[in-house]
Amino acid sequence: MNGKQHSLVGLGAGLTAGLLAGAGPVGLAVWAGVAGITSAGPTSPDMDQDHRWRRADTVLPDEALGHGGPMKHRGLTHWFGLPLAAAGLVYLNDIVLLVNGRPLPVEWVLWAAIVGWSSHIVADAAFGKGGVPLLGWYGNVGLELSQDGILARAVAGAAPVAACLLWAATAGLDLGWLYDSATTVAGR
Repeated sequence: MNGKQHSLVGLGAGLTAGLLAGAGPVGLAVWAGVAGITSAGPTSPDMDQDHRWRRADTVLPDEALGHGGPMKHRGLTHWFGLPLAAAGLVYLNDIVLLVNGRPLPVEWVLWAAIVGWSSHIVADAAFGKGGVPLLGWYGNVGLELSQDGILARAVAGAAPVAACLLWAATAGLDLGWLYDSATTVAGR
């Protein structure tokens, strides 16, 4: 997927996660925004394509660690273990690091960042060459579907739409008109 597609998937994932967390309108906007930001560009797993990362990769002898080294594209930053570890640390906040008997106020922002980062990894596992690593920075697996194909565009476009429909349904809005329209178009 390209950056715009990753952002759309992250936006949809953030909206969905915010809905599941019971966020209000402002919270949903922040969930979607943070997840969108951490799903594409230099604040996402694709930070390994940023010029500063590439410059550091030329200086550090990480290739000696084997399999092209952890700093390669779709290396360590694309490993599912990083967001899992981050989720574990945020969850520990719930258990141990309480402030006045409540989780830290920024916790939901951290969850939104984890959701955005994870959405990027899931999308890269499905689309594009190389898959994502199972073992740190090697052992890549993935479906390797075309990242420029109609399916990638459809998934990217459908993610935020599906999240908005979920929001409408959970907000108690009457979506009967949508079902009626769909069945009319389908000829039923």
